[in-house]
Amino acid sequence: MKDQKMTNWRVSGGKGEPFFQAERDTMQVSNNVRYFAFTTEMVAIVPGDTNLSSDIFILDTSTRTTKRISVDKNGVQGNNTSSEVSISADGKYVVFTSRATNLAQTDINALSDIFLYSQTSNNIKQITNLSKKGFEAISGEITDNGS
Repeated sequence: MKDQKMTNWRVSGGKGEPFFQAERDTMQVSNNVRYFAFTTEMVAIVPGDTNLSSDIFILDTSTRTTKRISVDKNGVQGNNTSSEVSISADGKYVVFTSRATNLAQTDINALSDIFLYSQTSNNIKQITNLSKKGFEAISGEITDNGS
């Protein structure tokens, strides 16, 4: 499903949640079409989204729930923009880039790093730390098996 030729997706997280358009390069779909991982600046997707930055979300079409995953281990929203989302074939893992400095204790500046989110453990992990050397991560891609 990652190579779909559609240019736009119309998405709603469930009853009462708004519809929005997401461009193909801001959304990825698991192979079983259960999970949609996407980035948007829209603040009405989940309650408490007040950071005025793009965030990463997972829509579970089976449970009809949408969850923001660009948050720290305590659920605090990222303090800067997150983007460039990629999802594993089974939807268990999502990789994305973020300039937020509060998603991981090891991130000490506002340069872009790559993060891995696990739906199984509900944890986020910084998987690059190029910024220590003055580099930024552009994007990450996750393989079908989550590596």
